This record gives sequence, structure tokens and C-alpha cells, in this order.
Amino acid sequence: MIFRNIVLLIVAALLLILSLVFHGVPVVDAICRISDYVICSPCGWSNILRSFIPLLLCGLAIFISFNSSLFNIGCEGQLAMGAVAASASGILLYSYIGIVGSLIISMVAGSLCALIPAWIKAYRGGHEVVTTIMMNSIAINISLALIQDPIKDNFSTSLSTILISEDRLIPSFMAWGVRVSYAIPLLIIFVGILRYLGKRNILTFERRVLGANLVAAEYAGINVKKLTVRILLLSGALAGLAGGLSVFACDGMYYPGLSPGYGYTAIGIGLLAGNNILYVIPSALFFAIITKVTSSLHILGLSPSYHQMILAVIILVVATFRYSRRKF
Repeated sequence: MIFRNIVLLIVAALLLILSLVFHGVPVVDAICRISDYVICSPCGWSNILRSFIPLLLCGLAIFISFNSSLFNIGCEGQLAMGAVAASASGILLYSYIGIVGSLIISMVAGSLCALIPAWIKAYRGGHEVVTTIMMNSIAINISLALIQDPIKDNFSTSLSTILISEDRLIPSFMAWGVRVSYAIPLLIIFVGILRYLGKRNILTFERRVLGANLVAAEYAGINVKKLTVRILLLSGALAGLAGGLSVFACDGMYYPGLSPGYGYTAIGIGLLAGNNILYVIPSALFFAIITKVTSSLHILGLSPSYHQMILAVIILVVATFRYSRRKF
């Protein structure tokens, strides 16, 4: 597993260098830019950690579904619904429910977004890849339509919710000039708890059996339909929480473009993590770095969609390694 990840890091670096050469960008200049604006910059690392939060949670959502032989490709829409729900509750209900209540509401919103695909998969046999992708557009457009009074910022020139006051957000601390949200250590502890409970939980056992062999799960007396719904709802809740924390730990409001594609990037995180939930943490950090590195190269005249192309190629490479019969 470790050797495989090292190979993937080397492949990612080679892909980045080859793409720069193909676009006629001097590799040395690009490395200097990356070093100055991302790797050696406290501001760059602050931005990386901002992306790390939703990527980690979306990666967990993908990981849980993938390891149950289910494919939740709807994290992008679930994140959007969770973000707008968290923004609305943070503006209107904060005095009554606080941050925790707002984050719970964001999880409920994400689960509701996953409910229809889960029901179709379990009781009508529809493939979840198709239904969750279709729900992305529906959920994102609904979330934008919900930005209305009294949560809409009428003084902003662009569409967004009202900025939540800083005293209502999750606080952060400074480490070597890098702003780190307290949500990050809490999320790492949360992943550790999931790892611990994963060895002592009936749901995890049933999920693994379902992921290994559907027929065996049915013969073991597992209610496959209900389990399918529960897994997809849990995956949607984590993606919704990613949206909630994007508001309360990062931006303080919801607006179009809050997620530059975290839900799709998380597919690579889930694949790279393999069968170990702890690997979601370094995988999310790796993709957060790649996202910021490639997006920073627009200064050199590259297309804004350049980083999406690189991420897509890396995800394809990861998927190839994941599903290859060869063992690393």
C-alpha cells in the first residue's frame, strides 16, 4: 500500500511536469511559482488547509460508499445543500441551536439529498451512479434558488447569503504563520474514532460483507435494501457536513462556487485510501495540495480549467492502480 502511494506521487509529479512542457510553460519558472505561492508560503498552506476540510469529509463519504460496492457520485450536490442549510440555520437559528445544531442540519440536508438515489437503488434497482449524478444538478440549483430573503445578502454585487459574524464561526489558531481551523484536529480525531468503531460495529461488518459479496450478504440474513439506504444516507450526511464546515470553518457564507468540485475530487481520495479509512487523511491532504498547486499556475497563462484536467488524469491513474489485478 505504501509503495503504491509512492508510485502514485511520482506519477502525479511526472504528469504535472509533462503537462507543463506540453503547454510550453518553463518547468523551472513553474516550480518557482509553486514554491513561492504555495509550498513555502504560509498563506498558501492556509488555503490548502481550507480545502482540506471539505475534501476530507467528502473523501470519507466516498470511502464509505465505495467500500460497500456503492458509488455516491452526488457529493457535490449534497455539499451544496449542506452549505446552504448551514448558512440559513446560522443566520436564523444560531441563538437557539448554535454551531453544533447548524452542522447537524447540514448533515440532514445532505442525507435528504441522497435519499431519492438511495431509495431508487434499493427498491427499484436503478444504478446509483446515474441517479446521484442527476441529483447534483438538481441539488445545486435548489441551493441557489434558496438564497432568498431573509438570508440573501442584498448589499453584495454577487449572489450569496449574508456573511455570518466571526464570533459565530469555528475559531482558528496560528501555527508558523499558517491559519489552522480547530475543525481540522477535531476531524482527524473523528476519523480515528471511526477507525476504532469500525472494528466493533455491526453496521461496519454488514457494510464490509455487502461490499465483498452481495449474495453472501443476503444469505447471511442481512437486509440488503435497508443497508443500502443507510449507507448512502450516511455518505450523504458526511458530504452535507462538508458543506456545513465549508461555511462555519472557512467562508462564513454560501455562494455559487463555494465548492470548485470537491465532490468530484473526493472520488480520487476514496480510491487512493483503499480499504484503510486512516489513509483518507493523507489522501485528502495530497489532493488539497495538488488542487492549489495546479490552480496557482494560471498566473503563467494556463487555462483556469487546467487544474481540473490534471486532477481528472490523476484520478484515472489512481483508479487504474486501485482496480488493477497486480498487487503493489
